Amino acid sequence: YKGEFNILRKAGRQIIGDLRENPISIEYSPKADSRDDGADLLDGLYLTDNNVNTSQESYSNATQEAVVCGVGAWELYTEYESNRAGNENQVIRRRPVYEANNNCFWDPNAKRLDKSDAKYCSILTAYSEDGYKDLVKDFTGEEVDTAPNFADPEQTYTFPWASDGTTYVANFYERTLVKDKVFTMADPLGQPLLLRESDLIDVMDEMIDSGYTIHSERVIERYEVRKYVASGNEILNGKMVDGERTGEVIAGTCIPIIPTYGERAFVEGEEHYEGVTRLAKDPQRLRNFQLSYLADIVSRSPRPKPIFYPE
Repeated sequence: YKGEFNILRKAGRQIIGDLRENPISIEYSPKADSRDDGADLLDGLYLTDNNVNTSQESYSNATQEAVVCGVGAWELYTEYESNRAGNENQVIRRRPVYEANNNCFWDPNAKRLDKSDAKYCSILTAYSEDGYKDLVKDFTGEEVDTAPNFADPEQTYTFPWASDGTTYVANFYERTLVKDKVFTMADPLGQPLLLRESDLIDVMDEMIDSGYTIHSERVIERYEVRKYVASGNEILNGKMVDGERTGEVIAGTCIPIIPTYGERAFVEGEEHYEGVTRLAKDPQRLRNFQLSYLADIVSRSPRPKPIFYPE
């Protein structure tokens, strides 16, 4: 008899339960005492977004994977607050990154815990054949008959982007340092405005004609994050330039993937992580062996015992 008397799952559930009862909370602190009301407003807005079901699911999935596998993650994105005509308000949402230890690949030079120093990150997502066709249609407006076809055999050192009816798509985020020009402008009432040249390309002449004046300008460096949605065949999103798509610039200056770890350390310059319950595997095996042996003895009882007389 070989049984499983699981203590790993019990330990994992206890850790996950403790983390859910005592979640990490965010509190905005104003630099000036006169801004307390603004900080309270931000706390309320963050808490509202934080209690959305998708956010809770993202946290739970990341925590569970960090306890078991050593690493979990979730992804930030924006969507319109409602689909009413003319509503331009956007809100921040979260979605889980499932199986982050196999599907999330970071810049190996990133050393910080939150990966805020990473230059790139990619996430693999598996689609069925029909799901891939719908994805291509949503991005490009084109209809494809089949998923991308690749050479056989699939057992090579090249990643199998398509196999057995499953097509993988990568969400690739790239963070680069770009130069931009900042204009200090004044509106017709004399109120100063700071605006980037990249935001003024299409409306500069119109603003000048409306009475805005330029007081000064200076060159700055800032980070820009660009997102590419790519299959093994092509980039699917962004504008067409010279026959290729450029991806799209997204809001923010950091890659919107947030990792969470179980046990993490750097050894000889290389990142290593492991699940919180990993070191309980040997006690688990020993417990299984002992209880299985006892169960085997009980299942075979009574056993005949040889009896030897003194002679």
